[in-house]
Amino acid sequence: MSNDLFTSAYPNETWRTGMPVHSRVLQFLAQQQLDIRQTHNGRFMDQKCTPDVVSAVAECICYHLSSAYLLNMQQGSLGLSTEYSVAPSPAEMSLFAADPLFDHNYQNWERAFTARDIWQSSHASELIRSVFGKPDLDNETTRSEYDKFFAQPIKLLASAGVLQEIQTGHKNRYHVVEPELLQWIAQREQNALFFLSAYLKQSLEQSGLIENFWVFYEAPNANTLANLRQTMLDFYQANTNITSKLESDRILNKIINIIAFTDKQRGVEKGAVSSQVITIDKIRYNNINFRDINKDKSMSRNEFAQQQQDAMG
Repeated sequence: MSNDLFTSAYPNETWRTGMPVHSRVLQFLAQQQLDIRQTHNGRFMDQKCTPDVVSAVAECICYHLSSAYLLNMQQGSLGLSTEYSVAPSPAEMSLFAADPLFDHNYQNWERAFTARDIWQSSHASELIRSVFGKPDLDNETTRSEYDKFFAQPIKLLASAGVLQEIQTGHKNRYHVVEPELLQWIAQREQNALFFLSAYLKQSLEQSGLIENFWVFYEAPNANTLANLRQTMLDFYQANTNITSKLESDRILNKIINIIAFTDKQRGVEKGAVSSQVITIDKIRYNNINFRDINKDKSMSRNEFAQQQQDAMG
């Protein structure tokens, strides 16, 4: 098994320090500045930041940067390292092209990119159609939706320290700071789910909000939900540029349910306290899709579909 940091989709595998992957993620997040009272970042979480979308967008970033590196290799325009002092063989090129989520050649990963770069990439177009069953990315009627679909998870990854955001005029540009963590998030929806839940808990703890959430989870009812909503609205209005109760509640619902799912708690459904413990379909962008919580990226979508069909008899 690999001992490289986030190349493993499984929690019992370790990084080069010998630390389990999940422990490494928790340590990484604890080292970031996530106190919203300090960052004033109201978009640390957003409506499109579900585990399947965050994993998908991370995947698109990996493919985008790897494809650019591969193209430079093919064109001979890359300053080649000693490893590639001669032109790579067709087999090497094929291996690199096939495994952008596991490759460790990061020579081109320092390139800046925008959310639109990722949105307009060929891999994003294929993923949107085949996995999420949505119209093409150039469909004018869905342009606003796709802008949020890519921009919001990218903003979250930057808020968490996986990416670095640089504002140039009215445009936000991004660099990958933690490529191995980005790959790990991209490899599997379950990884993205663990990362999201841990990130949200750490953000709430640093911001002095986590106890308000525990009060709700311990006694989920209309009163504790109303109190939590008011607390979050007051907090947003005091520390961020979010002033709308509607916007505050929409983001809060996502936070409540992601943590509720990982901690096996009741959450929010249709604006009220859920009658049951939150299930995975309540925190997905797509309720049913091939980015299943148990699907490893090493398995093709066709293979996974056949496996599910066989399991159902």
